[in-house]
Amino acid sequence: MTATMTLRLVLAPVLLAAALVFAACGDDDPTGAATTVAAPAGAALQLTFWPKGKDDPGAEAERSTVNCPPDPDDEGCRALLDLGADAFAETPADQGCTFIYGGPETLEVQGVIASATVSTTITRTNGCEIARWDAVAPLLLRLAEPMG
Repeated sequence: MTATMTLRLVLAPVLLAAALVFAACGDDDPTGAATTVAAPAGAALQLTFWPKGKDDPGAEAERSTVNCPPDPDDEGCRALLDLGADAFAETPADQGCTFIYGGPETLEVQGVIASATVSTTITRTNGCEIARWDAVAPLLLRLAEPMG
């Protein structure tokens, strides 16, 4: 066995371990909670809204955007940035929610708020979802600009 082969045999497990450590440094959080990304401090969101719910046979999605600068003059944009991305976090799996049905409305939100990624779906299917809806959906729908 040559010195080069011995070196390769010794270094291979070390390099493999280092690669596994770095590969595990991603964001596997399926909760929709905010994660920091390099982006402007304002808000840039894409909304997909189903007034009759996604599962309705005749459901048509309304697609729109919300764009707010980092230091907005608009009261609605200021309110959205004050809420921050954490307002879009999913309800924890172990949290008890009341069995109240608020309606079929469904809103998907994708984008960035104050440099944090937002990716979530908000419904009105139980008390926890209704609370999430009431906290963000009316504001977003008011700020929404239809996509052309």
